[in-house]
Amino acid sequence: MKASYQTVLAFACSALVGLALRSHDCFFVDGAPRCLTVYQNPTLLFHPNNHLLYLVNVFAWTRIAAALRFDLSDPLQFMVAVDTMNCLAAAVCVAVLFWILRKVTSSWKLATIVCIGYGLTTAFLAQAVNPNEPMVGSLWSFLGIAFAILSLNNRRLWPIVVCGVLFAFAMATYRSMVFLAPAAAVVIVSPLATDESWNPLRRGQPLRLAVLGISFALGCVLIFGWAYSHMGVARADMLSKFLHQDDSRAYLDVSANQWLKLPLGLVRNCFPLLPLYNGMRGFLHGPKSVLLSMTALIVALWLCVFYCGYTLVKRRSSLTTIELTAVVAAVAGLLVTMIPLLAWNPHYGKFWIQPLACIAVLVAIAFRHFPEVSRQVLLVGRVAGVLFLGGVLFNLGWAFRNHRHLPFEFAEARKVKQFVADKDLVILDRGSDSVSVMYAYLWADEKQFFPIMDEATIHGEGILGEIDTAIRNTRAAGGKVYFLGVVDLPKPTWDVFLDRRCGVPYTSFDRYRSAVQLKAQFTSRTGPTSLWELGAPQQAQPPAMRAPHS
Repeated sequence: MKASYQTVLAFACSALVGLALRSHDCFFVDGAPRCLTVYQNPTLLFHPNNHLLYLVNVFAWTRIAAALRFDLSDPLQFMVAVDTMNCLAAAVCVAVLFWILRKVTSSWKLATIVCIGYGLTTAFLAQAVNPNEPMVGSLWSFLGIAFAILSLNNRRLWPIVVCGVLFAFAMATYRSMVFLAPAAAVVIVSPLATDESWNPLRRGQPLRLAVLGISFALGCVLIFGWAYSHMGVARADMLSKFLHQDDSRAYLDVSANQWLKLPLGLVRNCFPLLPLYNGMRGFLHGPKSVLLSMTALIVALWLCVFYCGYTLVKRRSSLTTIELTAVVAAVAGLLVTMIPLLAWNPHYGKFWIQPLACIAVLVAIAFRHFPEVSRQVLLVGRVAGVLFLGGVLFNLGWAFRNHRHLPFEFAEARKVKQFVADKDLVILDRGSDSVSVMYAYLWADEKQFFPIMDEATIHGEGILGEIDTAIRNTRAAGGKVYFLGVVDLPKPTWDVFLDRRCGVPYTSFDRYRSAVQLKAQFTSRTGPTSLWELGAPQQAQPPAMRAPHS
């Protein structure tokens, strides 16, 4: 069978598996309920820089689905439609990876096995079957690599232009997806473009890099400029907005501790392990059986990765030009795509999509050369591959459960409307609490609620003044003020993020805790969520503390 037909088959199989596993649980990964913003307000909307075009993608896709007579009147149906968009984008990513591995290794069997392992990892599968932000950005970045490879045919420049624009779209869709661009740059200046030895300064290679850089820069100017103009950003402020990351004050962390978290992060984003992970301290002080077994798995997995790297270094003289190009490109891509993991969160599944793809390329090439090392190494490699596939297959368990999930959160969140009038204000979490998330995205007007998690990541302790102003304005208009959860968050839960990350002390909300009265309770994913009405301090009862979230 031709390689092109095999690639189409890889796409079709991946798409069918993804469509069969589309999730009905939009709380399995963070950020998935954001697509419901378009359900409530079906118009052209934009997110902050970290996923600027996500809502644009959702709007365009759901308009197409509606034009094709798909029923999107129900929130769950709408969410599943966005699942479909991500499933198809993920299938293209797998197909591109298969196409690359097929070219590099000349083995459709090896390419198929590696793609199955990659597609079933926790990080990739979770984003592929949920309505989350990064999958379409990953699609653009993978296609960017594909066009970089196409530019090698007859040394053409137009595929490089397309490659640069695709990475501009990748960055605008999900900002960290641009970090795969160095891999494309390596391909563009590789010996495959000149039939000569490695030297990026020979025979027009600077021109090829310049075309990539200029097309990427122009793409960013056009895409971000268009988005910012629709958002009402003045031209003079566009550059500063482009360079600014709103939530960096809460999430940016370049400490050495990130390196210590990385090994466990890789394991958790390959296999469905430690779903209730509560930090390195909790892991190290947890049950010894879990600690020892996880440590053994971490050592085994990382030894396999390092041995593959060692094999490539040892056998470098026997690598073909296309293999050498793939290795250098994958290493460049891996090193750069690790930046958000080490600067943001080593456990964040969205950031592992690209590094895992780079590792998959390196492992496939190393495996191809195992027979040259020894039969024993080949045997061990095969056993390790079977064990890895067996491990990632367990991800199908939670995928099936999520597909069959009955989303009670929609109905529970709707109950909040019975207590809140049009002039009232609701101060809520919109973070981990499913009731507050669904209420904010589906039933509340954007001027009717104040999401403390979202605002605290940007403004820190400054939200206290904003809350006071919102309360005064609401009462002046004759409305009531409610807290949906928030005031009854246990101090340990509050301190982990709001205090340590955002700088909002637990005690800063004491004045509200002493002035609220319980109005209702609703069922959420983390236990009961309480609705509190803010009254006069002398009339109020302090809320009962819930147990800390596990």
